[in-house]
Amino acid sequence: MKRLSIKMRVTLWYTGLIVIIMALVLAFILTSSDKVLLFNMKDQLKSTVKES
Repeated sequence: MKRLSIKMRVTLWYTGLIVIIMALVLAFILTSSDKVLLFNMKDQLKSTVKES
């Protein structure tokens, strides 16, 4: 079995690293936006209940 060249190994390593970093950033953004959305919904519900 032929070994990959050093250029290919480094390229694959960096590609994998970037994919992992982007997945972590996406997970953070989705989690943060979910918390903000829930906070805004609860705040709006509280103000609606106070007004009635």
